[in-house]
Amino acid sequence: MPRVRLIALDLDGTLLEWDKTVLPEVREALSELAERGVFIATSSGRPYEYQVRVLSENGLGAEAGFPHALIANEQEVYVLKGGRYEPVRERNDELERRWGELLPVAMDVVEREAWRLSSLGVEVRVWPESRGEARARKLCGLLFERGEEARAEERLLRTTLRPSLRCNRHFNLVQVMLREAGKGNSVLFLTRMLGIEPSEVLCVGDASNDVCMLDGSLGFLSATFVTAEREVKEAVRAAGGYVASQPCGRGLLEVLRELSLI
Repeated sequence: MPRVRLIALDLDGTLLEWDKTVLPEVREALSELAERGVFIATSSGRPYEYQVRVLSENGLGAEAGFPHALIANEQEVYVLKGGRYEPVRERNDELERRWGELLPVAMDVVEREAWRLSSLGVEVRVWPESRGEARARKLCGLLFERGEEARAEERLLRTTLRPSLRCNRHFNLVQVMLREAGKGNSVLFLTRMLGIEPSEVLCVGDASNDVCMLDGSLGFLSATFVTAEREVKEAVRAAGGYVASQPCGRGLLEVLRELSLI
């Protein structure tokens, strides 16, 4: 079986159950892996503050000693040091600077698209509601009522965005971000920072914005669940990854057993 030195986990629907709890047996399994020297990280679109709170509520986080790193807003990296999570300034400050330059461009794209689509009768709105939140999260986008319309917009933006920007889709939300952002690029930054080979990284997620870390393009091992979106399962299978028969924590345990990690 492949050697795994880093496990990067999506949060909602992967590490967390749908009620935002972590199964006790998942917490125990991850604790044992951490004790054996496996580096554990979240890889989430959730903000840093949300992750710290929900992990603490579930007996994880700084006090537990793992996860060892948090990837927030699909791009910012925080590493556990001295009993607290510290931002990786090298990455986070550069992302903030670059997003400050490109935020007007990104917002112009989503506002124009919202106007165009609304004029066609599509139910859509700009997300987030304020430019200040878009600046803080380094993300902006379009929130649709219907998933198929979100898929169509994602396909369009992939071909029309300027090269310095990228987009992905999280269910009905189409997000625009920096080219160097995204879960896959963020996990890759973390592996390079830690001196870990991509082939020694296991990524687990269930939504379409996880595909960039699950499709094998960056050399990671990948896994998902039978309940994941169709394109996620297709990407994982194409990359030779594993599709667990159960969702959330029980699916994660199944993945860890399949790879002989527990």
